[in-house]
Amino acid sequence: MSTEELDLMRDPFEELGHLRKLAKADPTKRFDMLYRLVCHPGVLAVAAERVRQNTGGRTAGIDGQTRKQINAELLTHLAEPTNCATRLWKSFSLSERAKDSQS
Repeated sequence: MSTEELDLMRDPFEELGHLRKLAKADPTKRFDMLYRLVCHPGVLAVAAERVRQNTGGRTAGIDGQTRKQINAELLTHLAEPTNCATRLWKSFSLSERAKDSQS
């Protein structure tokens, strides 16, 4: 396990702040393996809470899920590396297909 991975596991929000600074300094910069941050249980929990509090969260997302369906079991399932990578890939694929159909 690399030092980078250890730092990420300690505080994913600190890592997100660091990436935000890098992106602001260089808007053309690209980042690899962001799914490690997106799939971190702490990040998922904060995201779920924001969705629950958002009045626009009544509408189902691209995966058909509503905020009422977000629970600890779902977050644990999403945090599993295989599930997270698969869901991100499917979401990306769906959004790319939507863009292509609008062209």
